[in-house]
Amino acid sequence: MFITIAGALGSGKSTVCRILNEKYGYAVFTTGSILRKLANDKGMTALEFNKYITDRDNNVDSLIDGETKRIAREKAGAKVVFDSRLAWYFVDKSLKVYLTVLPEVAAERVVYGRKLTEEHYSSVEEATLQLQMRQKVENERFQRLYSVDCSDRSNYDLVIDTTDLTPLEVAEKIISNMQKSEL
Repeated sequence: MFITIAGALGSGKSTVCRILNEKYGYAVFTTGSILRKLANDKGMTALEFNKYITDRDNNVDSLIDGETKRIAREKAGAKVVFDSRLAWYFVDKSLKVYLTVLPEVAAERVVYGRKLTEEHYSSVEEATLQLQMRQKVENERFQRLYSVDCSDRSNYDLVIDTTDLTPLEVAEKIISNMQKSEL
């Protein structure tokens, strides 16, 4: 009963996971909050921290990925949604979901909608550039570490463009597909 949600930064992954928790009873495991906390502890933005771990510290990926595997083992049979770029790779029996969004819409969401204290952008343009750079750095690191392309949509069971959908509509599409699957 696992759902793994990956996708573009600003596509609504965290909001959709919150709805899956509140409305459908899924426990949420999010690797982004771990990464942002570690970045904040070092006084870095998420992008700076991603560059740092790409260049110097693969132990962070091992820690986060190990935690993902542990949760999957310990919670087998439970309703858990993983908000993670790589959970689809580590959690075998899951509905693998990828959320897309137009870059400018993603930037508007993170500038005007997020309540995160760790990430601040002065404009939509800055957010667009920073999000694209962060996605690129992460994808390159995952390619190097695991030889996987997180943006390759063939890795997923369900791809949803969230640009013109509400988070509730996205969550309902995921639940509908989950009910159809045999996971």
